[in-house]
Amino acid sequence: VDGCPVEVVSSNRLFISRVDVSTLNDGLYRSGERLALYLLTDVLEVAKWRNRSHGKSAPLLKHIQLLPLNNIISIWDVQDGEECKNIFAVKYKSIENAIIDTNGQEEKLSVLQLFDDRAFKSKWVNALAKQTAEVNGGKPESFVQQMEPSELASHVKKSSKLFKKLRGKTKAE
Repeated sequence: VDGCPVEVVSSNRLFISRVDVSTLNDGLYRSGERLALYLLTDVLEVAKWRNRSHGKSAPLLKHIQLLPLNNIISIWDVQDGEECKNIFAVKYKSIENAIIDTNGQEEKLSVLQLFDDRAFKSKWVNALAKQTAEVNGGKPESFVQQMEPSELASHVKKSSKLFKKLRGKTKAE
């Protein structure tokens, strides 16, 4: 991963899992981008896939940010439906481009869609919750919230295909 901070490599830090996702809002990165998330024991490395440039051997991934797991507030496991599959969201404390809630905390929500199948989504959400719980203290299930797809509409871009599908779904009901 090009530009990854050297402090990521540490004898106290282990690799847990990796997943490729697409961003559905401007959370961890711009909407519509393909990212690779690397789950380590205490941080989540967020890297962006680069477009291949012909004739150059540039790294395929570029470092975007390092999210400490103690900044994760909750993980939303969005139930699969006809219109949306393999979607989850991460709510976390941030210092840039954040909304300030009623308690003065700066929070962001990143809505993500896995490229892998449903079985892997469940494993990924559980692994992320387990590591977040280990870092923050508490039980993994206390970090995971189940969510209906219709609850996502206010968190994705209005111009996105997913928003239009979700909005049409709620009007029909």
